[in-house]
Amino acid sequence: MFKKFLALGFSIVALSTAAPVFAQDLPYSEWALEELQQINYYGIYPLEWITSNEFKATITKNKFETLINNVDNKLLQLGFEQIEGFEFELNDGSITKENLLHSLYQLIEQYHVDDYKDGVDYFVENGLILGSNGDLKLDEVPTTQEAVILAGRFVEHVFNEYDKAAKGFAWEVQHEDNTVYLLGSIHAGIDAMYPLNAQLMEAYNSSDFLAVEANIFEVDDMEWATEYTNLPDGTTIDEYVSAETYDKLIDAAALLGLSIEDIETFSPLNLATVFEYFTIYSYTQADDMYGIDVHFLERAISVDNKPIIELEGAQRQIECLYSMSAELMETYLAEALELFLNPQDNMDNVMSVMDYMNHFIAGDSQAMKVYDIDDGEFKDVLLTKRDEDMTIKISDFLEQDGENTYFVVVGAFHYCLDGGIVDRLEDMGYEVTPFYE
Repeated sequence: MFKKFLALGFSIVALSTAAPVFAQDLPYSEWALEELQQINYYGIYPLEWITSNEFKATITKNKFETLINNVDNKLLQLGFEQIEGFEFELNDGSITKENLLHSLYQLIEQYHVDDYKDGVDYFVENGLILGSNGDLKLDEVPTTQEAVILAGRFVEHVFNEYDKAAKGFAWEVQHEDNTVYLLGSIHAGIDAMYPLNAQLMEAYNSSDFLAVEANIFEVDDMEWATEYTNLPDGTTIDEYVSAETYDKLIDAAALLGLSIEDIETFSPLNLATVFEYFTIYSYTQADDMYGIDVHFLERAISVDNKPIIELEGAQRQIECLYSMSAELMETYLAEALELFLNPQDNMDNVMSVMDYMNHFIAGDSQAMKVYDIDDGEFKDVLLTKRDEDMTIKISDFLEQDGENTYFVVVGAFHYCLDGGIVDRLEDMGYEVTPFYE
């Protein structure tokens, strides 16, 4: 069953009507937008900072310390051992820009000795700080915005310098003058999946188009979806599931502070996805706000004004998902409720989500094959037909006249499993090469 969840939860884009985080009325400087859109995913500062009216004010001591501590915790993801006997240099407690650079530098210096004299030297030599006419204004107190950006540049540089930035499941296809980059998305992730590899980001930046399964930021009216997610008028869930499943549903609803009446008009599949999401989020904190496709959609819309192509669209996805049989939907709900009500009995499966995200960080697409789905109907509905349709559209990109570059982000299962898009493109005669070769 858990393979079904991974395929469903990480191959169907979570539909949302939310606007991108970086709207035009938020209190950041225009020059900072591009970098903040990236840093926002690193998990090094509370997201409410960027929505406050104090983001462009000088940083407080409390925020300074929070930022340093969060970056320190972020660097734990590098997996390095601290130098024996390393001692942090104490300072006078000032929150000047010089002290910020010094404090950040020590966070990596505790793991590796190098030739830099101090934090200022480190930032200057690596191009992480720029000043007007050579004046870095080191004695000034930075704004919260400036401090966040300097910390974000530092994190991005360190992770790429030590080859720890997330590689993702990525391939490249070239045909005549056209290039397609393929990136397998995780639609719900965590901040440990960022920053993304600099080479991968350069491929995105060089692309003329971003192609995704569905542009969730342009789903204006979801009223049509209730035809699928809700039961027909006058019917309730007890008419669609067994008595045993219905009793479990009552128990599961109660754990969320709901009565059966609150959820009895939702379809079995809708309920299954909700309870599985709650279970996985509770133990892994995987959230669609950290989804890889969300990251690139937000960047294309807010920063780059890059054209976006939908390979499917939200309605097509919903129609496909809800085409599975009533029997399979009920089975899926029963399994989801078992996972929700007895997570400790299924903890190995629950924590497989972390393995999945670690495979993404390492760029290990071969490790994903263990998640292949052996349920014929489920795989046919969720992957097979959709893979066929998306492969045709990607082939159209490659066959276009002129010189075009596409960055195609779809659920990782569509690429990584046998018979998926990568295999289909190769069967059509295209040479698909691993991106990092």
